[in-house]
Amino acid sequence: MPGGIHQLGSSVSIPYLGLLTVAVAVALLGGLQLLLARTGIGRAIRATAADADTAELVGIDSRRVYAWAAAIAVATAGLAGAFFAMRSSFSPSMGPTQLLFAFEVVVIGGLGSLWGTLAGGMVLGVAQTVGAQVDPRFSIVAGHAVFLAVLAFRPQGLLGMRRSRT
Repeated sequence: MPGGIHQLGSSVSIPYLGLLTVAVAVALLGGLQLLLARTGIGRAIRATAADADTAELVGIDSRRVYAWAAAIAVATAGLAGAFFAMRSSFSPSMGPTQLLFAFEVVVIGGLGSLWGTLAGGMVLGVAQTVGAQVDPRFSIVAGHAVFLAVLAFRPQGLLGMRRSRT
């Protein structure tokens, strides 16, 4: 297709870069899920996140675990940054705006849910795109409105679990 766009009917099109981004995100989240659920370092990360002092008592080196977690986070952020750089321009001063979007994505998806983060990103992106179709000035407002609606009606997020009160 010309311009790297895949047509889905007469009015819907998806850029190939967007499809690649989603495919890589799904693969990355699947890999992270497997790493956290089925490997020793994954169990150590989960144990340290739950209670670092207790993890130390059973022989887990929390400094090593923090280093692994930081390495995973930096690699993930680097990959995300590379995809972001391919599709839009950026500057050093746009960090707070992107941080706000990231916060909204995590809250919409549900704190602690990897797949919820993906779902939250999709929901926020669709809301901003639909808002922009109504009026370009409504793009960001539509995303914030969805965030506030999720926060008001489902505070645990779309895929988050309700916390029991004890």
